[in-house]
Amino acid sequence: MKSFCIKVDSEVQKNFLIEQLEQIELNDFYISSWKFKIYDNIIVHYIGNDIILFQKNLSQAIANTITQFYDENILEKIIHKNYFYLSEDEQDSIMRISMRILTVSKENNDFGKEILKELIYEYLQENKKMILEGVVLFRIKEYIETLDYIVELAVTSYLNLIQY
Repeated sequence: MKSFCIKVDSEVQKNFLIEQLEQIELNDFYISSWKFKIYDNIIVHYIGNDIILFQKNLSQAIANTITQFYDENILEKIIHKNYFYLSEDEQDSIMRISMRILTVSKENNDFGKEILKELIYEYLQENKKMILEGVVLFRIKEYIETLDYIVELAVTSYLNLIQY
């Protein structure tokens, strides 16, 4: 049996993640949820034989949750950190362009999501639990670099727009 615990800090994240997990089409796959002091814990159990398939599916569900709840916040942090010298209106424009680029990239094979899924898959192989926010802050650097690239594209696009 393979079990894994995902700790989230909001009811909305918990519900979204459970919804994602319920879409996994594996036999011998079970989901339970427990609330402790700080986190909501979603525990998944798999008693089947295809651990790799289980971990790949779990990686997909976690990646979907991260992109749903953290992408916009990560983009904002990148813009504020790297383009602090721009006005708030300019930063807002870059944010809107970044979100459009991200939306289009998600519609066309998820630009950086494969990187994110692979990073999560590697994490799942080495660990039995994760604090979702901790993974976002410390374990998905390569994915954040793809979001940084999206911001660079948005800045270039914005500068081209204001030049003409």
